[in-house]
Amino acid sequence: MTPSTTVRSPLRLYGRDDELATLDKLLALLRRGDGGALVLAAPPGLGRTALLRAAAEAHRDRGPVLYATAAPAERTVPCSGLGALLGVGPSGASPAAPHTGITPAALARRLREFADGGPLLVCVDDAHAWDAASRAALAFAARGPGTGSRIAFLLSVADGTAFAGLPTLHLAPLGEGAASGLLDRLTAGTGGLDPVVRAEILREAGGNPRLLAGISGRLTPDQLAGRTPLPWPLPGGEAVLAAHAERLDDLPDRTRTLLLLAAAAQEHEPEGAGADALLLLRAGTRGGLPRAFLDRALSDGSGTGGMLQRAGSRVHFGHRLAARAVLHHAPWARRSAAHELLATLLTESGDRGGPDDVHARDVPDLPDAPEARTTAATPALPLAALVQRACAASGPDAALAAGLEAAAVAPFAHAARSAALARAALLSGGPALRAARFAAAAEQARLAGDPPLARSLLARTGPRTADAAPAPVDSATTPDVPATDPAPGLAPYVHGMLALRSGPVADAHEVLLAAAALLAPHDHRRALDALLGAAEAAWAAGDAPGYLDALKRLARTPADEGLEHYRAGMSAVLEGRTAEGHIRLRRCLALAGDPGDPAALLRAGVAALALGDIAAACRAGARALAAVRTAGPDALLPQALEHLAYAELRAGRHAGARAHALEGLHAARRTGQPNSSAHLHAVLALAASVEGPAEVCAAHGEAALSGAGPHGLAQAATLATWARARADLAAGRPGEAAARLAPL
Repeated sequence: MTPSTTVRSPLRLYGRDDELATLDKLLALLRRGDGGALVLAAPPGLGRTALLRAAAEAHRDRGPVLYATAAPAERTVPCSGLGALLGVGPSGASPAAPHTGITPAALARRLREFADGGPLLVCVDDAHAWDAASRAALAFAARGPGTGSRIAFLLSVADGTAFAGLPTLHLAPLGEGAASGLLDRLTAGTGGLDPVVRAEILREAGGNPRLLAGISGRLTPDQLAGRTPLPWPLPGGEAVLAAHAERLDDLPDRTRTLLLLAAAAQEHEPEGAGADALLLLRAGTRGGLPRAFLDRALSDGSGTGGMLQRAGSRVHFGHRLAARAVLHHAPWARRSAAHELLATLLTESGDRGGPDDVHARDVPDLPDAPEARTTAATPALPLAALVQRACAASGPDAALAAGLEAAAVAPFAHAARSAALARAALLSGGPALRAARFAAAAEQARLAGDPPLARSLLARTGPRTADAAPAPVDSATTPDVPATDPAPGLAPYVHGMLALRSGPVADAHEVLLAAAALLAPHDHRRALDALLGAAEAAWAAGDAPGYLDALKRLARTPADEGLEHYRAGMSAVLEGRTAEGHIRLRRCLALAGDPGDPAALLRAGVAALALGDIAAACRAGARALAAVRTAGPDALLPQALEHLAYAELRAGRHAGARAHALEGLHAARRTGQPNSSAHLHAVLALAASVEGPAEVCAAHGEAALSGAGPHGLAQAATLATWARARADLAAGRPGEAAARLAPL
């Protein structure tokens, strides 16, 4: 522990204006002669130390400062914390005698002596890491100051339990704007920051300033600019993870074993889903943990140091970094053995279709398990078991990676398939196949409605452009890797589909056209989807020539009969051949009978609207929504609700339209699709222009326009403006309505 009376001025603190204002109030009271206390509580990396230093620097010219930083290695030495705090006085006096056995009352007297009549600020960083005697004395002294005391205490702790009863300010992670501003400052002068890389760094850091600094500081300029793939996992978080893991050393062996199993069990689950409580019960029993301990720990977190929490049938860590810290802290042999144990149990459950007797078979004892073995994978194993085996692998494993890729298909959920493909990528021996599997994992994450994860996975694929193929790899040294990119166009395709829902649609149009050209020779289905996406992007932008161009390119790619009728019919209608177009669109509508193809049903709804058959559009929209609800993908839910809501609006079913549009708005926000939000706000504005208060129409119209403008959503902007004009007419303001409608 180190005392200091001179604290350097900190760099700008992003997103901490409210916290700094609270500190200013404490210091203002102290300068008036009134003492007080404040505890700053936050997990590691959120800026506790920076705030303490800011307060010390602000007070340094007004009065004495005592500043001590805890050293966890000394927490077993009685009164070592007090010795560090009082070893040097605020005027730089010589070290005092050891303070072993100092009483709380004596501490208060010594602090008054140090103050010498001036306003004294006592800062203790990581006070939770002090020895018990020092913590008790500090808590006693901090409760005493008040009016006229001229002493203020500012303590930082990992959580508020160590100093319960004192005023506590809990620090939250930085907001998106503050985190982005800090990242800009940290990467200034590096040569540019790729938008996808930016999104991944922000996602990984989760508003933790120390993580932002650590990650951005460890990436090369080429990685930051997106010229080379990002590593997985991102480096630079070791210090924060180590700080999270410090509390593990004080826990019993059985608690550490259960925490390791809980952290490992999350690896095959979607992010944020936690771990299955029954699986942990079985794993803990197989690992030799007492059943009574497991029952308590898995019911309410008892005996886990507050690190585990129960929510229904799931078990979660209290903080998102805690699970990673547990895995990072554990020796490789123990971590690998935990994954192997879980793989064994998941395989047995998959073979039987359910959990088996938790006492059935012996497995290697978890604490003493040897180095994990590499097991050849077969697609017959359950997908979760394969993921756990992949986590136990010590290096590239072509067979296991191939098994994961082969198993990551329906009926498994898109999120599970994404996790499996990402693990397959990590086990791949060469850059081309690795990038292709990361791109495939990104596509599954997009379909699962998780755009941030999809972008995170795309950042590992490296640059993908139509005219810059990846460098060939040596297939003689990496026999599992083809000599050329095994999936050209897949990464641009995912980029384009993400931009269609959350970026400038003009960009999405161009990227999807390029992706379609790359995909056409080897991936017929995705090439069609890319061209349909490019057409949709042009439609959203109000770009009729671009829409027709995408449909003409679609004609060069063989398609099923229903899609061909849709393409030909929409082309004919937009080119003025209305009668011919209606004939083709009616055939498209008649062929849209597969309830398992929601995209085809949505096209049928568009065809029905073009025909003016509103009842058929409502039926197609309802069937598409039912198909998405039944089998997904989650990413399509906002569009299904939008199409149905618009058809209902045209049919005069305003209540149903509002209900479906509001649900779609929630789904769009949940799945990160702001472009869909703009379209749905426009639908809600139209509904309100007919049957709603004018202020509701105005609010939804403004929301639609604010989202439509930056991303070029001309269709949404047109509908929103039309809705506002209708509301103006209803309110007797024809001049304002005309002013809105004239530019359209």
